[in-house]
Amino acid sequence: MQMEGVVNSAPVFKIYIQTEKKGGSFKFTLPLNTETTDYVDSIRVWDKWYYDVFINVQDSDTVIRANKLYYSTKYGIIKIEWPDGHYMELEKIDWPQ
Repeated sequence: MQMEGVVNSAPVFKIYIQTEKKGGSFKFTLPLNTETTDYVDSIRVWDKWYYDVFINVQDSDTVIRANKLYYSTKYGIIKIEWPDGHYMELEKIDWPQ
């Protein structure tokens, strides 16, 4: 993950994903806002509901490049999808004690 910005411009939050054969990159302009960023009220992942989820959709000309990322401001990345139907979902979070 990377944060960057330009003077007198909104900061950008970039997320890079790489697995053995698949990858992708996404960026959100901060602050996240339901008026300027795709958004869903809730999404169910592994029998758990996550609320206030932002969605970043990228054009992808290949099945190895992820094209959709679901991001919760409370839990982080909760789901990533690829054009061929593959996906990764958040299974659990181990919060430090």
